[in-house]
Amino acid sequence: MVLRKLEKKGTSRYVCPVCGEALHFISGGAVQVVDGKLDMDNIHPKYECESCGVFYREVMGTGYYDTFPLLKEPKQVKKNTPSATGDLMPMQLKRDENGDCSCPRCGAGMEFVEGQPVRLVEGKPDMENVWDHFVCEHCQSVYRRIAGTDYFQWTEK
Repeated sequence: MVLRKLEKKGTSRYVCPVCGEALHFISGGAVQVVDGKLDMDNIHPKYECESCGVFYREVMGTGYYDTFPLLKEPKQVKKNTPSATGDLMPMQLKRDENGDCSCPRCGAGMEFVEGQPVRLVEGKPDMENVWDHFVCEHCQSVYRRIAGTDYFQWTEK
């Protein structure tokens, strides 16, 4: 394990100790559940260098950083790292020619459920499936159509 001290370029941003390019700061986030296990790696902030394909994470407040490979996936398809639900704005979701659509949170395939008539459940109207929606079984997300539009919004299942 080779620990490095990051240097600032001028007074603004840290630069990569290998190539000298400016590093992109990524703040830490909430604990996530990935494949049924807690993912604690992304709770700590890090500095990414896209030109070298690595990121740097500080080791226990020492001011020294360990290097890790940067595993980037396409922005629309992020597997195993669901987006925070508060980050998801209404979006247009469309099925491809095979009737498939990828989940914006985790990249898994979603099932399209066509709107159904109101049903009575235990004597009360059940409006849950009245509008078209997409369901992702992988990350338990549901995207419901916003009335009268082609836009869908994430909702709790």
